[in-house]
Amino acid sequence: EIIYVNMLGEFSITIGSQTIMDRNNQSKKPWSLLEYLITFRDRNIPVEELIDLFWKDEASNNPAGALKTLMFRVRKLLESLGVPPQDLITQNRKAYGWTKELTTITDTDRFEDLCLRSEATDINSEECLSLCLEAVALYKGNFLPKSEWESWVVPIHTYYHTLYQNLIHRTREAGGRDLVRHGLGHRVVRVEHDVL
Repeated sequence: EIIYVNMLGEFSITIGSQTIMDRNNQSKKPWSLLEYLITFRDRNIPVEELIDLFWKDEASNNPAGALKTLMFRVRKLLESLGVPPQDLITQNRKAYGWTKELTTITDTDRFEDLCLRSEATDINSEECLSLCLEAVALYKGNFLPKSEWESWVVPIHTYYHTLYQNLIHRTREAGGRDLVRHGLGHRVVRVEHDVL
């Protein structure tokens, strides 16, 4: 199974034909924890780091117990994806992590890859424009917009927004004056307006 995750403009997870997304702002903490685990999926995240992140400003008599309860709620969110939640979130006594057994493909990774490939000096303007237009189509808005108040999201949002701004400039340079012909001119302006 391949796990597809969108983080630009919205947060959603899709496995096969099943998708979950945060359509309302109820139960924000479980969604935030899930976003964090997937964003930093290349490593196991120590329990202490998660406690500091989610209960730094709160007095809790039992933060480790609160984390276990929150993780239970996260696993409940994942149940409708058709894969056992314990296969998606790994756990040992001192850390949690997102699965490395299944392939996770994110829109952020694809967007970053397209942006970097479009910067290559050994491609012509037609190839560059093609890569740019594909990247523009992926950028549907801010990185994790419902969590942009989280301190860990801010630098990542800034990184992707800077990539996007450079992408728009490169698109125009590569012949993107023809954006209207590609039907993306209005979308570029709208997204740029929305994310500023």
